[in-house]
Amino acid sequence: MTPVLETQNLTKSFGGILALDGLSLTVPTGAIVGLIGPNGSGKTTFFNLVTGVYPPDRGQVRFRGRIITGLRPHRIARLGIGRTFQIPAPFVKMTVLDNVAVGAFIHAGTLAAARRAAAEILEFVGLAARASELVSQVTLEDRKRLELARALATRPELLLLDEVMAGLNPAEVRAAVELIRAIRARGLTIVVVEHVMDAILSLCERIVVLDGGRKIAEDVPERIVANEAVIRAYLGERRSAAR
Repeated sequence: MTPVLETQNLTKSFGGILALDGLSLTVPTGAIVGLIGPNGSGKTTFFNLVTGVYPPDRGQVRFRGRIITGLRPHRIARLGIGRTFQIPAPFVKMTVLDNVAVGAFIHAGTLAAARRAAAEILEFVGLAARASELVSQVTLEDRKRLELARALATRPELLLLDEVMAGLNPAEVRAAVELIRAIRARGLTIVVVEHVMDAILSLCERIVVLDGGRKIAEDVPERIVANEAVIRAYLGERRSAAR
């Protein structure tokens, strides 16, 4: 079976700083893959290259076997790649429903159709009761769910999640993990960038570790947490911070 996503030698620099250095990665259909590493290791840059926000300096991105390198973000979204953003930027003067309807317009032909699609997604993510509220009135947890809902409104096959659990308390993290599992059960493939290690370890079949823009490890969760290079580059730092 053709992987949903393949990148080969993906490289990007900003002002002489190498943000991503030759990353090759394969994401199988139906998988949940974790992407972890210290701040500045290239995780969000990877998402930005896959979704067309930036062009790579070198390398190639394939989605379902098709080369998408160099396509504009809206074309990539229409093909079936959705994403959330590390810092959510909803339309705060619009309702929760209409925020999601904006994403649904990529496939819906009318406002009514977009709102119907948005209402179904809000029901799925647990925000139906807040549909008519302004985004400025909702909690941090609900803003995170809204960010997920906006991405789902584009009807993706591949969903890229950028720290959707940051700032949540343990109970909210558990609820987010269950929601991500429910999304995968709908047939989506997911790549998760996250610093909440308990969530990553429980969600992901495989974990890729970046440091300084390079892939330093890729393995199943139980071997990643025992990998000495990963402990030195990332997990040791996080264990110390947790003490």
